[in-house]
Amino acid sequence: MARERGLQAPKLHPLPGFELEEVDGDRLAAEESVDRARLRFGARGEARLDFAALTECDLPEPRLESLSTRGARLNEVRLSDVDIVTWHSRDASWRDVELGPGRVGSLDLSDGEVRAATVSGLRIGYIDLRAATLSDVLFEGCSIGSLDLPSASLTRVRFVDCTVDELDLRMAQCSSVDIRGLTIGARFEISGRAGRPPLEGLYATPEQAAELAPVLARTVGLTLL
Repeated sequence: MARERGLQAPKLHPLPGFELEEVDGDRLAAEESVDRARLRFGARGEARLDFAALTECDLPEPRLESLSTRGARLNEVRLSDVDIVTWHSRDASWRDVELGPGRVGSLDLSDGEVRAATVSGLRIGYIDLRAATLSDVLFEGCSIGSLDLPSASLTRVRFVDCTVDELDLRMAQCSSVDIRGLTIGARFEISGRAGRPPLEGLYATPEQAAELAPVLARTVGLTLL
């Protein structure tokens, strides 16, 4: 990925293969530490891993009505072929995480930290990332209903071949955020922090700028006639 006018690409590396022990995920408890495990869950159940620590783990085909990883630490974790209705992960830390393909109804990662993560081939209704910190994150081939990022901090975040119906970037702080590969639908909200232009750190195509002209005009108080 080449740099263009100061734009920096996410710094990512694929997860290595691990020698993993098969573990029944339904028996895990909150605040538990799990290393080098392949976690399997019962179909359409619930999993509560709040404040757990997962390191070098694989979660293949998690099909859950509810997954809770509030305050958990996920380090070098791969989740594939996911089918999760509701995922609570507020205040969690994700580092070197690969998520997708699959579908998620709603994901709450507000106040969380996501570093060096790839989200690919995911269909998701709602992502709450308000006040979260994202750095070196790639979204690729994703279909998103609503993406909420108010007061979030984004550094080296890139969208490739993605769509989003509603995008909220109010008071977000952006640096090298590449939305050229993101098709934005009906609603786009943005406002700047004190002393900073509202679009600073965002990179878009001229065509996107033209499509978003009414939103940009409202942001600077311009009336289009």
